[in-house]
Amino acid sequence: MKNVKIKQCPDCGVIKPIDGYYKNGRSHHTQCKPCYNARTRARYKSMAPVRAEKKAKAPRTGFGKYPLKVRQEIVEMRTRDKKVPLRKIAEIYDINICTLKYWSKTGMIKL
Repeated sequence: MKNVKIKQCPDCGVIKPIDGYYKNGRSHHTQCKPCYNARTRARYKSMAPVRAEKKAKAPRTGFGKYPLKVRQEIVEMRTRDKKVPLRKIAEIYDINICTLKYWSKTGMIKL
């Protein structure tokens, strides 16, 4: 018969075999899997306001960092009158032409 290691969870007090605990490097976590999951879930929920605040403060990047009016103007210049070259749009709005091509290629804007 195989020797089975057991361990007691400090949160729930239940004695379980070692496979009832997540691995932590060479050893195992102190909490059993259900207690560890509950603790992780609670910590994630408690951090929701902090995550929302960070997301709101994060600077916008790419095409989204330009004001809506500018974004609409750029799209209209290409859809309304296809003769406006990308080079001209890049000069007007001080945007690198390669950036405009990338935005078009990735679908951020339809040029």
